Amino acid sequence: MSYRRIAQLRTAVAFGDYLNQIGIELPFDEEMAPGGQSPLAQPYVLGDFTIGNRFCVQPMEGW
Repeated sequence: MSYRRIAQLRTAVAFGDYLNQIGIELPFDEEMAPGGQSPLAQPYVLGDFTIGNRFCVQPMEGW
């Protein structure tokens, strides 16, 4: 089985249609929330710890 490149799926509808074609159920929002409204921009609280947002930076290989 060959898979399409994600970059070829230019719209949320095209992405959803493709997921259906290959039999994958993956719910997602068709519109992205702007800036501070994004779920990833919200703080995450775990016990006594609060992380300011949910973004993560991974160092490049070899660092």
